Amino acid sequence: MKKSISSGKNTAKYVKQKDKNISIHVATKLICKNNTNLTKDESNILNKLKENYHELINLKKLVDNFKDMFSENKLSLEEWMLTAREFNIPELNSFVNGIKRDTDSVKNSFTSRYSNGLLEGMINKCKRN
Repeated sequence: MKKSISSGKNTAKYVKQKDKNISIHVATKLICKNNTNLTKDESNILNKLKENYHELINLKKLVDNFKDMFSENKLSLEEWMLTAREFNIPELNSFVNGIKRDTDSVKNSFTSRYSNGLLEGMINKCKRN
């Protein structure tokens, strides 16, 4: 995702926005955040980023569509994965590959409100210790 955001003139760790440098971390956070939860400043920064990096408009839509699949089940997972592949972003392709490896579980997460995510997180934490 870093390369996609910084593929223009402004490479490295920051995206230039007027007289400010926006970190890739902040830009990614804004792309992934729900529009309704954006502050006015965050919304302004995101709009400026979209003006300078037009591909972010479609990337933001892709992220929003993925989140919508959980609540509204509007788009099929297969359609979403095909669209995601078109971006040709290595991190996004890796995410899609992970979904493909465990498609049934991902699809179940759209239909069921129950998850073993908390348990899995605790197991991973124990493994690291």
